[in-house]
Amino acid sequence: MRSPVDVKTMVKPPLGIPPPLVAVLLIGVGLGVHFAFPTRLLPEGWIQLLVGLPLVAVGVALAAIALKGFHAVGTDERYAEPTSVIVKDGPYARTRNPMFLSLVLIHLGVVVALNVAWALVGVPVLILYLRFGVISREERFLEQRFGDEYTSYKRRVPRWR
Repeated sequence: MRSPVDVKTMVKPPLGIPPPLVAVLLIGVGLGVHFAFPTRLLPEGWIQLLVGLPLVAVGVALAAIALKGFHAVGTDERYAEPTSVIVKDGPYARTRNPMFLSLVLIHLGVVVALNVAWALVGVPVLILYLRFGVISREERFLEQRFGDEYTSYKRRVPRWR
């Protein structure tokens, strides 16, 4: 492992806004627009719950398993401390960003379950925020901190799946 990177160079989310808060804000904006201009995704009924709630459940389960992987190796997932190890097991063997993928699934599931078309606009905004505001910065940090170990992992495991 390379020498530790100075904590000042540690990756922080843009403007210090954590990704889950961005998702909540985007849903809130979508709901606000919906109240002014009501537009549904699906016809009223149970279909939105039958589609939305399983997406939320899968997202929550994926996040829980990914967090368990972080805790198993003793590294911090909250940006409060620099990553001490690259997690490669569990969902991290299939995608480099299972927690961000879970956030998108949860966001999409909530939007569908609430049946609010305007909040759907927040999904691509969230994906772009994650990809270019968080993940690209995080990847630069991990390459600097772990070098070949991380670049090898990047070659084997896709960002999103």
